Amino acid sequence: MSWFKKTENSKSTVKQQDRLPVSITLDLSDQELMKQMEMIHFTKEDIRAIASIKTFVDQNIDKIVDDFYKALGEQPNLFEIINQYSSIERLSQTLRRHICEMFEGKINQEFVEKRIKIAIIHLQIGLEPKWYLGAFQNLFFSLMEIVEENIESKAEVIEIIKSISKLLNFEQQIVLEAYEKEFRRFRKKHEEERILIEQKIADVSETLSNFSDRTNEFMTQLNQQSVDMLAVANENVEIANIMENEAHSSKDKLHQEQQLINNIETSTRTINDRVKDLKKASEQVHSIISIITSIAEQTNLLALNAAIESARAGEYGRGFSVVADEVRKLAEETKKSIGNVSTLIEGINGQIEDVTSSVEEVSHLTQESSKEISNMDVFFEKILQAAEKNKHQSGVTKAELTQTSDIIHQVTKLMEQISGSSEYLMKLSQKF
Repeated sequence: MSWFKKTENSKSTVKQQDRLPVSITLDLSDQELMKQMEMIHFTKEDIRAIASIKTFVDQNIDKIVDDFYKALGEQPNLFEIINQYSSIERLSQTLRRHICEMFEGKINQEFVEKRIKIAIIHLQIGLEPKWYLGAFQNLFFSLMEIVEENIESKAEVIEIIKSISKLLNFEQQIVLEAYEKEFRRFRKKHEEERILIEQKIADVSETLSNFSDRTNEFMTQLNQQSVDMLAVANENVEIANIMENEAHSSKDKLHQEQQLINNIETSTRTINDRVKDLKKASEQVHSIISIITSIAEQTNLLALNAAIESARAGEYGRGFSVVADEVRKLAEETKKSIGNVSTLIEGINGQIEDVTSSVEEVSHLTQESSKEISNMDVFFEKILQAAEKNKHQSGVTKAELTQTSDIIHQVTKLMEQISGSSEYLMKLSQKF
């Protein structure tokens, strides 16, 4: 770039008296901004000088914008920011409008507000001030070239460039001040959020610590309860085993009793059958005794008749009389003996009746006992099933309690880690 060097094409330069006069506006209510303008000697004449070259700027706006983004293209990270939040096409249109407005000769509150908005956007998208300043420096170079190419007077070139420099400097002051204010506001907000987060962390860590302490206490109690319940479960398993063994043993004994009752019932039936046979035999003996008694009575009668006949025979019948008398005595003794036997048989029959009644009673009792034992067998079978079910359930409960105890142990360890984390979080919040 050749500053202040007259170009070979003299048609491209314009004298000051050939440019049309322009109207300008300087309307700022902010006295601080006015002081800033005074400090850099930025006056209405500077504004008028800037506005006088607006035509040249408008004619070269495409080149200015292209050169601007060409310089940005040398920094890939800037293009990443642009593509993340917007596009080159959209920003090119915005930059055209922005540059053209700079040369309209209007410095007012709207001008300031737009620059402040630019600063806020730069902060929001993460564009650092150094890139903004660098980009404006390149913009300044492009504007210097336009002034040099289109203004004939070297002195006027210098004055216009100085005015442009003041304009860019004033805009940079506005933007950077707004940037700084927004950054301070952001920092203040961040600090408030940091304090709030710190307090929240402290509250959460304290709550977490209290919760951890209460949970640890609860888990300790729960762990002890699980240990006690596990001990009870072990006892229940042992009791279930004992109950099952006792039920098996009782059932075996019951089967033995049932077998004994069955044997007694069989023996009772055998005895009853034999008593019946004895009763029949006794009845037969009684019949025989009746026959013998009848024979004895007839024999006695015959002996009496023989004695009568022997008495009639006299001396000749004496021997027969003796025999008849002996026969009679024998018949009477036989009858008497038969009477004793009959009495004995009747006594035996009475005893047989008693034995039969007792045997029938025993048979009835054995049948009832057999039924009771059958019922007891069903009862013990149910007890055995319940004992087996209880044993199985006790085993399942023991396994679940063991698993629960392991989980409680793991949770207890986890709560200890949480307690340690809450303490670390509390210390961290104090350093935040």
